[in-house]
Amino acid sequence: SSYTENGDCNSSMETGGGSSISEDLFFANVKDKNEGDVINAIIDAVFFYEEERDSLRKDPLVRLLIANPPGQYNFTIVTAMGVITEGAQGLELAAALERLEKKRNVKTIRADTGTARSFEYNGSKIEQAIEKAVRLEKNPFGILGYSQGC
Repeated sequence: SSYTENGDCNSSMETGGGSSISEDLFFANVKDKNEGDVINAIIDAVFFYEEERDSLRKDPLVRLLIANPPGQYNFTIVTAMGVITEGAQGLELAAALERLEKKRNVKTIRADTGTARSFEYNGSKIEQAIEKAVRLEKNPFGILGYSQGC
């Protein structure tokens, strides 16, 4: 099978054992495959209902599963989490964020949110972290969060 850029399948892959030998061996040489094709093949293998497959193929977040090429990135992550832990001193994702900085030069700024604080308080702390990213890092940034940080 091959897939178009928007995730549509160019062949009619049958389910329930009706696929050809070449399709059955798709994962035998996966490192030689396009990452988008691999994701689509996984969706085909795991999800039975076509409407679920279509929904996942069209979801842009699914495409984030594709690894970025190696290199140094001019990017800052503003974390908005730790609402029930330690805010700016929190350890959520600490090892992963440290790896990103060492391997990809991706900076992290933790918003100093607080336990059991109002949405307004925690929102203002997230805004302060964003302002810091814009002012000090001068990099493009993205926000990563959960709970009140979402």
